[in-house]
Amino acid sequence: MYGAVDLINYHDVKMFAKTRAEDPGIYHKASPLSYVRKDEPPVLILHGTMDKVVNVSQSETLSAAMDKAGAPHELVIIPGAPHTFDLQSFIDLRPKAFGFFDKCLKN
Repeated sequence: MYGAVDLINYHDVKMFAKTRAEDPGIYHKASPLSYVRKDEPPVLILHGTMDKVVNVSQSETLSAAMDKAGAPHELVIIPGAPHTFDLQSFIDLRPKAFGFFDKCLKN
């Protein structure tokens, strides 16, 4: 849900104690995008269009990388949702999530 996945193209992160320019390797290693592969478990990606903390483009980038790798996933963009929504706070996403898990876990 609404995570930063491409830290190389995000912003400097204080906990790394170095900027992206100083140590791009640490940002690459910390980026989930660096580990996308075909054989990973299915991923449900949820992101709101009004997220002011992590731009929705981060989830779109992850989805595109997963498409390219042939990795199982589903991207759900929620119009108007802010950064910190849960499965019921903005709209009821439980049917979408439960349906995804049923499809992936029952096979």
